[in-house]
Amino acid sequence: REMLKQFLKRKKWIVAEAPNCRKALEEMEKGEINFVVSDIETPVMTGVEMAKEMKKKFPEIPLILISGNILPYGEEIKKLKVPFLEKPFYLEDLAFKINKIASKAK
Repeated sequence: REMLKQFLKRKKWIVAEAPNCRKALEEMEKGEINFVVSDIETPVMTGVEMAKEMKKKFPEIPLILISGNILPYGEEIKKLKVPFLEKPFYLEDLAFKINKIASKAK
């Protein structure tokens, strides 16, 4: 997580981090989050569960899910139409995906 955070900061993005998806949703409530990158397997709440909540409460905030274990979540991710990157991935691939999604959201 630290490596990802530092990479995004080097790309001049402002990064906020949360210890789990529940806390991330709380941060979104404050209205200062405009893009989310989350692992699927996090404590307290999965990234897929967070994606469902985001679709209801924050449909305007783009989300990318990442994981090294998509098997248990593949069908749900397809239904939610959430972009996904499988670990391991190149950080530049994530940057490309973020830029692509962000440009569509404008």
